[in-house]
Amino acid sequence: MKREAKEAVVSWAGAMAGVFFFALAYSLFLRPMGLYSGGFVGIAQIADSFLKKVIPLYGSVAGDRVGGILWCMNIPFFVLAYKEIGKRFFLKTVFCVTVQSFLLNHLPSPENPLFSEPLVSVIAGGALSGLGVGLTLTCGGSGGGLDIAGVYCAKKIPAFGVGKLSVMVNAAIYVFCALEYDLEVSVYSILFAMAAGAATDRVHYQNIKTALLIVSRNPDVKETILWEFHRGVTLWEGLGGYTEEKVYVCMTVVAKNEVRDLKSAVMRMDPKAFIVVQDHTAVFGNFEKRF
Repeated sequence: MKREAKEAVVSWAGAMAGVFFFALAYSLFLRPMGLYSGGFVGIAQIADSFLKKVIPLYGSVAGDRVGGILWCMNIPFFVLAYKEIGKRFFLKTVFCVTVQSFLLNHLPSPENPLFSEPLVSVIAGGALSGLGVGLTLTCGGSGGGLDIAGVYCAKKIPAFGVGKLSVMVNAAIYVFCALEYDLEVSVYSILFAMAAGAATDRVHYQNIKTALLIVSRNPDVKETILWEFHRGVTLWEGLGGYTEEKVYVCMTVVAKNEVRDLKSAVMRMDPKAFIVVQDHTAVFGNFEKRF
């Protein structure tokens, strides 16, 4: 199997694993505890509760319909992904959302929470949920909804605060929880979302920007950065302080998930190259975000 095919298989498998972990967290922790997720899943939960109250026939049908509501809510975002982001992202997102919606409806839930201590359940469930979301995003897919809006805004409106949109949506969900149920449900739902967000950030490091300073005797390192990784590079000619030999100093900024491949490529070209890596670099200007 060619390298590209292997990478595609791993990418799809990782995205599916992420979707499964997210749905598992919902089924094992959120549903038994009566808590609400953030984002579109939380909105779908609210819509499901509302429809059960106002439509008796809807409420009389057994089973969870949050997944179906979630899929329908994502239809306009599918169109946005197709037109504005890319066909590959669109196809993977539609597949991820479809599988996720199916699993949300059909994965069985225990009658009681797995842990007697609610805080333990919230942290464990949030970590599992965040692992799933981060893994899906890292593998080039998404769970739809705010994920698609985030990718679109990052590409088209870099100055737009997508985080603010997420905070506003989640705040509305948790205010509803506090008013409709009680403050305890709202607080535990918020803690679940915080644990999920922390786990997502740990897993999905795709857009953490990393600066590399590469000192090499091989001038072709610049060409590799430009044409193999399609990243900009600034080049200086230097002089080794001890050897007094001519060296090339390359400075570039890449996404964190590109660092390993770039380091490997440089070391293949020059095993004696010197590389300095600085994570969490603040970048202003023309830096391409990739998903």
